Amino acid sequence: MRKQSSTPAAAQAPSPRLRVWHGISALAIILLFLAMHMTNHLAGLLGEAQHRQLMDIFRTIYRAHLVEPLIVALFLFQVVSGLAMVRAHSTRPADFFRSLQLASGAYLVFFILAHMNSVFFYARRFAGIETDWDFATGAPAGLIHDAWNIRLVPHYYFGVFLALSHLVLGARVVALAHGARRERADRWSAAGIAASALAALLIMLGMCGVHLPI
Repeated sequence: MRKQSSTPAAAQAPSPRLRVWHGISALAIILLFLAMHMTNHLAGLLGEAQHRQLMDIFRTIYRAHLVEPLIVALFLFQVVSGLAMVRAHSTRPADFFRSLQLASGAYLVFFILAHMNSVFFYARRFAGIETDWDFATGAPAGLIHDAWNIRLVPHYYFGVFLALSHLVLGARVVALAHGARRERADRWSAAGIAASALAALLIMLGMCGVHLPI
C-alpha cells in the first residue's frame, strides 16, 4: 500500500516564476498608477481644488491611450495570479504577517474587480459620468450624510489600508528571501502596516470633508 505524503501542501506550492511576475506587475502598477492615485487622494485633505489639480496632471500619464489598457491588464493579472497564490498558501502554515498578506490579497481581488466595474462599466459606459472627485465622494450629498453613500466609507478605507499593507508584506517576503533578519523585517512590516492605516485614515478624512488649512 502506497504511503500518503505527510506534507500535501508542499505539492501545492506556487510557482516561483509566478511569484516573481506577480511582484514585477505590482511594481509596474505602483509606478504607472498607484503612487499617483494615492498621492492624488491624499491631496484631498488639502481641499478639492488641490485634488483636481493633481488629478489633471496625473491623468495625462495613466490615462494615456497606451498606458491605461496596460494598467488594466496588469490589474487583471494581479487578480488571477493572486488567486492562485492564495489558494496555494492557504493550506500552508502561516504567521500573522503571512495571514494578513493572504487575507488582504483575497480582499483586493474583490475590491479591484468592483472598483473596475464601477469606473469602466457603470460610470463610463452606462452612466456616462466623469470619475472625478464628485464621483468618488458621492456629491452633492457626500459620503457621510447619505444613507446609501456611507457604505463606501469602510469600502474605501479597507481598500486603501489593505492595498498598502499588502505591498508592505510583499516587500517583507522579498527582504526575507534576500537574507534579512526576521525580527527586523517584522518590525519594519509592523511600522508599514501602521503607516498604511494612517494613510487610509487621512484619505478618508479628506473625502469626508475634513480639510487642513493652507
